[in-house]
Amino acid sequence: EGSGKKEGLVHVSQIMNGKLVEVKDAVKRDQRVKVKIISMAGTKLSLSMKDVDQETGKDLMPQRSKEGLAKMEAETCLFQERLV
Repeated sequence: EGSGKKEGLVHVSQIMNGKLVEVKDAVKRDQRVKVKIISMAGTKLSLSMKDVDQETGKDLMPQRSKEGLAKMEAETCLFQERLV
């Protein structure tokens, strides 16, 4: 549903709930998955798979999205102020 194709990395702790011993047990190389941005630092995005239903794409943790969005908006505001 995004506006363009993006690539990124998902930390092992954000792949699934519970303990994951081998990443290859949860995902395969080049597998397409549904993710959401949980934080942003400069151009680096932190992504989560476990916060998104992999079947439907539904956000399972919308409150986490609001917090991430507020931080992203604050960072964007600061960045724009530096440009002026």
